[in-house]
Amino acid sequence: MKFNHDIKIRHRQSRDNQTILARFDRNTSKVLQAKPSSEKVDLIVSVTRLNIHTGNGRLQLQGASETVAFGFGIGYKEVNIRAKKIFSENLNCNNGISSDKWQFLKVSAIPVKLRDGKIVKYIVKSFYDD
Repeated sequence: MKFNHDIKIRHRQSRDNQTILARFDRNTSKVLQAKPSSEKVDLIVSVTRLNIHTGNGRLQLQGASETVAFGFGIGYKEVNIRAKKIFSENLNCNNGISSDKWQFLKVSAIPVKLRDGKIVKYIVKSFYDD
């Protein structure tokens, strides 16, 4: 944060009835400083969330326990229908079953990293059909 203050976004129905919608501190502000890498990486992933209006979602790398954000780097309307179907079908195929039975996709993506090297998002550039 620029002035080293935490920030709260609140909705106030009255003086006594307030709901905190979001909190921001030095750690959360680091996400705003993420930068795309200059290199592509090949990944084996499963889609765990997908917004069919924006094309953003979450991927889980094979063998990982946490998910990471992804997007296509272009407007979702511009993503070809074949790619849209493959990503949504992967989500559908894996939905509700044990992760040891998931199907995976091979993708090429550009990592978006924080200053400390942590990857906060992948920009999917291509995928590979088997």
